[in-house]
Amino acid sequence: MLIGNDPLGYKQLTARYPQAVSLLLDGNESIEQLTELLREAGPIEHLIWLAPTTLAQDGDTDGMIRAQQGGVLGCFRLIKALLALALDQQPLEWTVITRGVLTVFGEASSRHQVVTEPVAPAHASVHGLISAMAKEYSHWRVRLVDLPEGDGWPNLDPLLLPADPRGDALACRNDVWYRQYLAPCLPLGGAVGRKGKVESLYRDGGVYLVIGGAGGIGRLWSEYLIRTRGAQVIWLGRREQNSQIDATIAELAKLGPAPRYISADASKYAALQQAVIQISAEYGRIHGVIHAAIQLEDQSLARMDQQRFTAGLVAKVDVCVRLAEVFEHQPLDFMLLFSSLQSFTKSAGQSNYAAGCTFKNAFGHYLAQHRAYPVKVINWGYWGHVGSVASEDYRRRMAEVGLGSIEGEQAMAALETLLARPLSQLTFLRTSRRLSDTFSSLELPRHPAGPFGEYGEIRPEAYPSLIARMKKHLVVDSKGVRATTQQAEAQRATIDALQGRLLYSQLQQLGWFGREREIIAEMKQRSGLMSMYYRWIDRSLDELAQRGYLHMEGGNSPTAYRVINPQPLAIEPLWTEWEAQKPDWLEQASLKAEVILAEATLRVLPEILDGRIAATDIIFPDSSMAMVEGIYKYNPVSDFFNEVLLDAMVEFVKGRLEQSPETPILILEIGAGTGGTSARAFEKLRPYQRQIGEYCYTDVSQAFLMHARQAYGLETPTSVISFSMSTSLWRSRVSRLVVMIW
Repeated sequence: MLIGNDPLGYKQLTARYPQAVSLLLDGNESIEQLTELLREAGPIEHLIWLAPTTLAQDGDTDGMIRAQQGGVLGCFRLIKALLALALDQQPLEWTVITRGVLTVFGEASSRHQVVTEPVAPAHASVHGLISAMAKEYSHWRVRLVDLPEGDGWPNLDPLLLPADPRGDALACRNDVWYRQYLAPCLPLGGAVGRKGKVESLYRDGGVYLVIGGAGGIGRLWSEYLIRTRGAQVIWLGRREQNSQIDATIAELAKLGPAPRYISADASKYAALQQAVIQISAEYGRIHGVIHAAIQLEDQSLARMDQQRFTAGLVAKVDVCVRLAEVFEHQPLDFMLLFSSLQSFTKSAGQSNYAAGCTFKNAFGHYLAQHRAYPVKVINWGYWGHVGSVASEDYRRRMAEVGLGSIEGEQAMAALETLLARPLSQLTFLRTSRRLSDTFSSLELPRHPAGPFGEYGEIRPEAYPSLIARMKKHLVVDSKGVRATTQQAEAQRATIDALQGRLLYSQLQQLGWFGREREIIAEMKQRSGLMSMYYRWIDRSLDELAQRGYLHMEGGNSPTAYRVINPQPLAIEPLWTEWEAQKPDWLEQASLKAEVILAEATLRVLPEILDGRIAATDIIFPDSSMAMVEGIYKYNPVSDFFNEVLLDAMVEFVKGRLEQSPETPILILEIGAGTGGTSARAFEKLRPYQRQIGEYCYTDVSQAFLMHARQAYGLETPTSVISFSMSTSLWRSRVSRLVVMIW
């Protein structure tokens, strides 16, 4: 069943899936109305829901509040209607599609943070709701997809993507699919500028407005700023000032200027604007704004009504939007949005809070594109001693999943790091176990290689960045290479399909796929497969399963497979088909080298796998690079990327020489291989030969290094060319390293 909440989205869905039952909604249907519509539509096995259209360029921030009605609230009512029909008692497949919600590409600048990819945050709240739903109804198969803005669709049908039990999203950009994950950030010392001065967006005696400041985390932040900066803090809250607030103000007044409390609903434009006018009249300009408001309304989706869901959402969505409106033209030093780890855990029973947090994250990125001041987002972990969940029982429950309580001084140091560095968003948590164990317990998104598979280090800037210069001068025209690759796409698809059949047939020659069900470990032994190819066969079996030849058993680490069609696949007709089409393939410069190499290895694949022939004897016949050289050069795709890479390198070298003309430049090429990149690099570096201190050509293969010595050792225009199987000799010189190529 297809569900569109606006005519444009409905048209996209029905054009894409014309055979499906479809519903066009206006986003205002009640739960009862939706229940009847679904009942009339008949049995539902797969539900496809496309978020209403919004544009990143649309400056109507107030429209983002209205958009929640047909977006996350419409989706919430749809879930409630499904529950009313008892569909929670049976399997159901979901595909939920948003557009331009996630930030995939971004960069830092001197303005501390700017996101280059347009963000349309209105329906980011849908991501929080759907992910929490996936955890509450684990028997529902959920895929959450974020496509680029516009009406285009990726080549890979989103319905073919695997469902995610955590409900985490996949984002498609330029036909490449991305998954979000958390990467550790390692701050090394303070935020020190080139002149040795610690930088900060906080100012001594600054005036700061804190929404929700009288609460736990806001109060702690206020104490820190009053104590360390002598700041004047104004709290804005919905409740009337009472004795508890008075007592807190009196306590903090012992440290510096007494906080001021104003009772106003920041989710209402008029109320917030009036408060800001009052503050400006009394204190002059406001230097920073902090959104620390929170309203927890935890409950399962089955028990939660729309009023409760909306209340949790408003504290995030409406307040963010009103702050953006009121402070649109104010000369702030910064705006800081307090969000939560819930943005990534999206826990069961907290769907409204998760929806608000995912909106807040995306809105922070959006606002940074449209304001002259930095906008930062901090995702807090568990606060066990202040705030709305500061109880012994909650601390015990958090400890069981690996979360310790955040301490104030550590948290304030994390904020200093966020505000002083070109970071747009930072997550801060304290663990009670190893980081990897906590990530596993909370099912946090992480790099495939583990929490530290990729991480960042904050280091002092050694010299001014040249990124802006490179972007300004680097001109990239990809039309030619795109046209070339598009011409070859149909043939590439044919080659790929035929390679899959040849792979299956050649593995049959070694005894694979002879029975309906086989244990993988036993087949590795029975087929005579060399142990060095065990990982290769695992990946090949997975590839064949994706192509419909096999069904894998055992989850993420398969132990067995079932053969879809046990009948042997004859090899000779396949090679006859290959030979018939090969002349056309070889006419395509972007395919020629791949076709030659693939055929050479596939024809003797059984002999390679059982050790009768060494793979290197086929790939490098008589120690020649001829078989693989065409993959890396004399190929329109690799030649294009080599040119772009090396043009960027030259711009970097030119800029560095302008900064420091006498400093010798060291260049390290990692994984130089056959020298496809190196040869052009030497040509482009010829005008700067006297300034190049060393060009180090590295690879793990001695054969590649020998080839490079023969091909380039005597002709390089650089002062020195060195050859190395590792970079260990460079460790003492890494502080002078200027360019790395890989």
